[in-house]
Amino acid sequence: MRSPAAAARAIYEIGALVALQDALRGLDLSKCGIHVGVSAGGVIAAGLANGYTPRDMHAMFIESEKAAVAFDPDLLLRPAFAEYARRIASLPGLIRDATKRYLDAPLTMRVFQILPADSRAVPTGVFDNVGFNRVLTQI
Repeated sequence: MRSPAAAARAIYEIGALVALQDALRGLDLSKCGIHVGVSAGGVIAAGLANGYTPRDMHAMFIESEKAAVAFDPDLLLRPAFAEYARRIASLPGLIRDATKRYLDAPLTMRVFQILPADSRAVPTGVFDNVGFNRVLTQI
């Protein structure tokens, strides 16, 4: 999950699944043949595929202080400082390469032909998922 909005959707989705399981007696969503999800839904689908019920995930992620593996929602909001540092450190080499490409053919090279190479300097995400990954591997 890359954003607080995704975390909020996950909480909503888990609550909705708990309500469905409570309303439809005998429904066991962890026994479905296929589980599919994107972003927060992917985390929920992985939990279901590994035999966790919506109630189990509710205990883990929403009432985490009662769960065997505690989940701290702040894990989802930690900035990806290491990613920022790697991207900043790559700037001198990217600028050198772009300048070289431009100087090799200054009259034919356009700015937009140089920029795609420099897009590697843009971080892939705002938040760091390392802590969340640690929690998931403990489960």
